[in-house]
Amino acid sequence: RCFPSWGGTMALPPPIEGSPGSRILLKMSQAQDKNRSFQYALLLNWNDGRSEWQEHFCKGVPKPVVKQLSYCRLNGYRVTGLEWSEGNPNCWYIKGERFVEDEEEDKEDEIDTASTTTSSSKPKSLSSSRSSRKRGKKPRIFHRFGHGCPQFIRDGVKDIHPSKTPVVAFGRWGGVYGGESGVAINSLNGYQSHSIPRGLQKRINATNRKGGQIYNICLTANEEYWISDNFGYKWEFSDSVADYSDLEIQLRHRTEGPLGVCVSSDGSWVTIRKHDFASSKNVPIELVEKLHHFYALQRKHRQDRNQQISRLKALQRKTAQAVKSKSRAILEKEYHDQKQRERARHKQQELRSRREMKAKKEAKKYLDGARMIAYNTGYRETSFHPRQKVVTFQKFHLVKRQSFEGEQVELPLLQQAAPRLVRINVYYTTRTVGLSIVHLLHHSYYYKGGEGGGGEGGPTSRFDDPSHHHHHHH
Repeated sequence: RCFPSWGGTMALPPPIEGSPGSRILLKMSQAQDKNRSFQYALLLNWNDGRSEWQEHFCKGVPKPVVKQLSYCRLNGYRVTGLEWSEGNPNCWYIKGERFVEDEEEDKEDEIDTASTTTSSSKPKSLSSSRSSRKRGKKPRIFHRFGHGCPQFIRDGVKDIHPSKTPVVAFGRWGGVYGGESGVAINSLNGYQSHSIPRGLQKRINATNRKGGQIYNICLTANEEYWISDNFGYKWEFSDSVADYSDLEIQLRHRTEGPLGVCVSSDGSWVTIRKHDFASSKNVPIELVEKLHHFYALQRKHRQDRNQQISRLKALQRKTAQAVKSKSRAILEKEYHDQKQRERARHKQQELRSRREMKAKKEAKKYLDGARMIAYNTGYRETSFHPRQKVVTFQKFHLVKRQSFEGEQVELPLLQQAAPRLVRINVYYTTRTVGLSIVHLLHHSYYYKGGEGGGGEGGPTSRFDDPSHHHHHHH
């Protein structure tokens, strides 16, 4: 990470522009293998006020797409466009950009098919567009397509302006007219499409006639869609989508429309907004946790920078007043003290960040250890609550009963063992364990011995007495 040049001057640091939601690029789908596993690629554009970088999280993504994402990371390209087809792993599109010095050799923007070239060099830093333009840098763009990407997608992208990202969406493989269903829209709002739903085609044509701009499109393999333009939103989903009523609420009854909508063919969905998101219940918990973490931390970075700018603006106002009153010595002392406080605050934030990171690693290690012990001892994980930081295991035990005097006696089979449920709650951040034991059936037995040397003794059961049926919690 590079430290800013404004650290020792009175100039204000640049604000962190863009909402957390505008910094998210998400693609979800369902693999067409026998397991029908869930696939997703989550790209997060971080900005902590000192530097910018992009973080990639992928699960089940087609191997050619993973290879291109790795190429971008190793060569300093920020991925700004990503799309692939559910039915054809060789049908995909990626756009990347990075900033280079003006004196470097000028190369044409790459528009080609998938390359097998990989780089073994260390990843280059991803510089922000703001700082790059100040230093006389210019963007270098590349567009790459899979070998199975149809020609109409390539034609729709090739006339795009370098500063713009085309809207590319793939639909159903082998649709009504055969081949790949999809659409590609360039910066001039010209477009190329094939076999897309009629409602989507009409909306694109209407927006194009009115000279409007299309911002985003979600096109599913089930021939359903969502489109966002400067005239509003239009969508068409069926009740085959998971939690359909919740999705309708997110799309229809919110005052602020989503920046993006991702819907997989298995019915799972995620709506991305400026400052929050929503998802169906069948979205993997690890994806939901990553989105929660990004929104919270990126929002905090922006708030910290805004507070820092406010403090420095107040200091600038005091500076102007001090200059007018010729209190130069007081001004320099206040400025020096302010810088010292800013350094101390920065060190505290760094220390707090390290501690939180260490605590998260230790909590994960403790959780993994608890799961391993539970697996080895026959306990089954029944619930996991990431917000409460607790995981629950449980196991049934059969407790053999003995006579009151400790002597072994012959008892009926039903009376020889009593089942009980052992439930263990592991709070993995505080490293505490809660234990509860539930006796599902409880019978009392005693041994009735003979008196006076002549009586006969034997086991007596109170099983048939309903007053002795208990349900105990310890």
